[in-house]
Amino acid sequence: MQERPAWVFPGQNSVEEGMGKRLYESYAQAREVFKAADRILGFGITEICIDGSLRDLESPHIAQPALVATSIAYLEVLKVKNGAEIDSPGMILGHSTGEYSGLVAARSLLFADALRISHQRGQYLEDEAIEHPTSMIVVLGLVQEKINQICSFSGAEIANVNSNKQMVLAGTTEAISVAERKALDLRGRVLNIGINVGSHFSGAKPVAEKLARLLKEVHIEPPKIPIIANATTNYVSTADQVRKSLVDQLTHTVHWLNMVLKARKDGAVKFSEIGPKATLTGLIKRIAQDSGLEVSAHSSEELLWQQEIKE
Repeated sequence: MQERPAWVFPGQNSVEEGMGKRLYESYAQAREVFKAADRILGFGITEICIDGSLRDLESPHIAQPALVATSIAYLEVLKVKNGAEIDSPGMILGHSTGEYSGLVAARSLLFADALRISHQRGQYLEDEAIEHPTSMIVVLGLVQEKINQICSFSGAEIANVNSNKQMVLAGTTEAISVAERKALDLRGRVLNIGINVGSHFSGAKPVAEKLARLLKEVHIEPPKIPIIANATTNYVSTADQVRKSLVDQLTHTVHWLNMVLKARKDGAVKFSEIGPKATLTGLIKRIAQDSGLEVSAHSSEELLWQQEIKE
């Protein structure tokens, strides 16, 4: 089977202080992306990405467009700086909010629309959380069977399957509190990811309905690069499929593990993470180790650093 490089775009848990600072200071391509983002959103998302604190980034209506802007800034820099190291991909995978960045890369969504939608999506999630408080936690070290037990006991739901033994649970604050205690009883480890809204579970249905109405007004092109959907792990190839994928991911599990396995089955052996941190790079390496797959995965920082050394 022909090898097909994959681009992967991270979700909200990859935001960090100063995540756009090095890019902005070093590359004109990045500065152009951030300046455009400020104009489109009507406020200084650049300043938040460069000098903002984690508190500035904790609200989804800020974090999500900030992540899209930073990821696309990385993409524009990498396309110029790295050539063969960032080959035109055979497929794209976006994790949660990263699906918006991925659709921009696939020339399905305009950058401006991805920013506006992700900004509004975050606001919808925040508004819903005020009415119905929700939370999310990461559970480590427990297999699917144990996670299912936790969900049955607590009423929490599986929001993300990131690897064989890393899953994110979402639910009401009460359900998540019960789920955390149960996970610890089963000798799992629990991480609070600092996201005070719930997505990728049934409680996000009101948000999904609002997003569906918003997306009806947005022009969407069929993706020019195959992109794997979060909820189904199938490729989306039409504008209607893109809309459905973005709506469905709010109320369905993000099947990251199966997305990576599908990409590898379809020929992906080189994964390039386009965005801040190395969250997905680490997950891909763990999935490969657990599944006995031969793949390589590199973060944007690694790719840029390698190119600077070559020069």
